Amino acid sequence: MNKTLQLALVASPLILVLVLSGVEIAQSATAVESSFQAGGLKQEPKTPGEKEVIRIVQTETREIAKDLYAVRWPGDKMVTFLVGEEGVLLIDTHMENEIENIEKALRQVTSKPVTHLINTHWHIDHTAGNKHWGPKATIYAHENAKLRMEASKLIDGRKAKPPMTGDALPDVTFGDELELEFSGHKIKLVHFYGGHTDGDIVVWFPDLKVCATGDIFYSHGYPFVDTGAGGDPFQLMDVIESLRALLPEDTTLIPGHGAPIERKALDDFGAMVEGCIYQVQAGIDRGLNVSGIVAEGLLDEYKDRWDAKGSRTRAWTFMLYTALKPE
Repeated sequence: MNKTLQLALVASPLILVLVLSGVEIAQSATAVESSFQAGGLKQEPKTPGEKEVIRIVQTETREIAKDLYAVRWPGDKMVTFLVGEEGVLLIDTHMENEIENIEKALRQVTSKPVTHLINTHWHIDHTAGNKHWGPKATIYAHENAKLRMEASKLIDGRKAKPPMTGDALPDVTFGDELELEFSGHKIKLVHFYGGHTDGDIVVWFPDLKVCATGDIFYSHGYPFVDTGAGGDPFQLMDVIESLRALLPEDTTLIPGHGAPIERKALDDFGAMVEGCIYQVQAGIDRGLNVSGIVAEGLLDEYKDRWDAKGSRTRAWTFMLYTALKPE
């Protein structure tokens, strides 16, 4: 089990486009992920006005359970796939310019085609590759996720991408829960409303004791709650509690960004969210605004684990402040 395949890739340039309100979604992982190290980056020189370009020079594929693999590459990008008798079940598809890298990772393990595709939510870094696999695969997603894919994509009120159409859209949608049978495995797709968006699902493999969480769980970074798409920081607390109730303690979590990690990390994540809400509320009670809360370092106790680069604290504080402050 837990075989590791180092995949040296000569990839076409990838444009780093996933920036929400000027804040990176993907968070850097730390020592807990040492058993799942992604390769380095080569940064191309830039001229004024030129988009920043990086080349992926290495990805890593790890077998998490029998025939279930997680592929990770720089930027804490992650996809998960299960190899079955009839084909491959792929979870999330990332950006269009990452399709080739995902295909190379798949081919290192199997020659079977992708026959089933699951989108954990609608954001483009999880769905833009749908149009590549969609013509030959059945795509599953929550009904709210499909509605947002069909509409002009807005993240915090900013247009990110035109609507999806045709084979890129989910074929099968559902409400609360859907159970699939795939190559002898029962797979549960469970909806968790509002922790990230209104259409997030987790992909739970009970017999393998593995859960792909999408973006409702971050192992080493403050979460992004898309308030423009039904997300709510308070709802995130309920989501965390519900997910803890669903998953046994010996479950391995595969987040949407970051390395696979043990389930107890979900407890740490919940404690952080609860603690941050408490601290921001305390600042509001003292009459502080967002700048004041940040200046006084009310969230500093969480910085080393959850914002080592210092790039997310203000955005996370603003998100909580907006939710907590009476109108």
